[in-house]
Amino acid sequence: LLNRSHLVKSPMLVYADGSHALPTYFEMGQAYGALVRFAPDGRVADTRRISAPGAKLIQPMIVPQDAHRAVAFLRDLGPSGRLWVSRTGDGGQSWTKAIATDIANPSAPIAALSLGGERLLAAMNDDPAAKARLRLSLSEDAGISWRVIHQFDDPTGDARYPMLRRLATGQITLTYSHSSKRGIRAHVFNDAWVGVQ
Repeated sequence: LLNRSHLVKSPMLVYADGSHALPTYFEMGQAYGALVRFAPDGRVADTRRISAPGAKLIQPMIVPQDAHRAVAFLRDLGPSGRLWVSRTGDGGQSWTKAIATDIANPSAPIAALSLGGERLLAAMNDDPAAKARLRLSLSEDAGISWRVIHQFDDPTGDARYPMLRRLATGQITLTYSHSSKRGIRAHVFNDAWVGVQ
């Protein structure tokens, strides 16, 4: 209703038992992220909040690390101007209170993908003064620290809403909107390319 209810931006997650969960966010009043788990018949079986007092956290990008651990990256609608992080160690049944990182985030969504173990790849807008700049960053410690490995500067002056996915071929695709959401760009690369950046 009025684009202010439970909304979805990030990909669905698959559990080892074949069940599914969907990262969602609630944007009316007190905004917060959530993980909604579904029963085999498609009905909602459980909902767990991902939040922090005083923050308006939306668009959780949840990246599983193994059968129990995952990290969630969240966009703040509030004035913090930072990327927020929460973690689970029990398959999403409970989440740590989200904390603000030192990574700038001008209220923009982030895309992230596991490369195996503690290695994570992320695409994000981390410069409030440069909407055309999308940075690809790598973490070797499950999102605690990052280093920029590549930068995309879109000629239209607008690069937003990134998504990272692993293709069936093993390659990685990065897509993002440009020209004020009137077009989509796609880049395809592999782990070897990431490794030499």
